[in-house]
Amino acid sequence: MLKSLTPQRTTWLLGVGGLLPPVALAALALLASDPLLAQLARAGLGLYGLSIISFVGAINWGISLASNDMPNPQRQLLLVWGVAPSLIAWGCFSMESAERFYALAGAAVLAWAADLVLRPVVNLPTDWYRLRTVLTLGLAASLCAGGLSVP
Repeated sequence: MLKSLTPQRTTWLLGVGGLLPPVALAALALLASDPLLAQLARAGLGLYGLSIISFVGAINWGISLASNDMPNPQRQLLLVWGVAPSLIAWGCFSMESAERFYALAGAAVLAWAADLVLRPVVNLPTDWYRLRTVLTLGLAASLCAGGLSVP
């Protein structure tokens, strides 16, 4: 099936498919009548948020390593920014439960904003930033719902 899809379409399908876990976990956290089930959904949602925020930072790390003709200052900027989202998301886990979700949502939006600022350096297709916007909004909304689900 994937052979017949363009890379752009595959990227969109995988990206939007990646929203299914946080949306489902947020819904479960909000709607579960069993407090333990809601707590497990919140734990999964927080970990998923941390992993996705780390992933988007790692993209910049990979671009800096793969771009042989990139000037050293730009490469170093991408290397530093590449690890920053994971450190920020990790720091969010030191917060109280509801605040953790709102902070993770903020970290997702911050990573998106930084990628827009770094756009001239990384030179990714415009469609990538459209996808990032959709995915960031979906993840941030799910994380905020997770915060709302905390008793």
